[in-house]
Amino acid sequence: MDNQQDSDYLEQYANTLGRLHGNLASLEIAIRFVLFATDTPEDRKFPYGFMLTSAKVGERLPENWLTSWHPLGRLVARYNDLHGAHGLISLDIKDLRDAFAHGRVFGEGVASAPFLHLMRFSQAVDGSVSVEQNWTLTPEFVREQSMKVRAALDVVGARMAAVSTPQPAAPAATRP
Repeated sequence: MDNQQDSDYLEQYANTLGRLHGNLASLEIAIRFVLFATDTPEDRKFPYGFMLTSAKVGERLPENWLTSWHPLGRLVARYNDLHGAHGLISLDIKDLRDAFAHGRVFGEGVASAPFLHLMRFSQAVDGSVSVEQNWTLTPEFVREQSMKVRAALDVVGARMAAVSTPQPAAPAATRP
């Protein structure tokens, strides 16, 4: 490959990886929205008209599916418990997301091995770690994972549309 082909390939590769990472983030927030709509007690919901993005640093908010620290695996498990009849989300998606969040990306630095590796390690025990995951991020692997995540997004998106209800109209102003 010449320099332009290398540059084009690396740009496409980076875009494909970025799209996969973005879709994983989109899947997490979509699951959170479905769970918020269907599994949040009324006393933990936000008041009518509240915009979560307007919350100020330090402001106290109720813990619910949008604000909790629950990891993706717990979100997927709860989603599947409540909505699995409408399509299950594969729990192995959480492994990929966790590897991106907590793993390491390595390159071999040689032209004959132009792909990155996504690796995740265990916590140390007696001074050593175990390799938990080691994926070669070939274009084929990334496309396959992207299709899995996209399929999950389609399932959750359909469920989100089904459970979304319009907010109640604001109370009518009273005339004196």
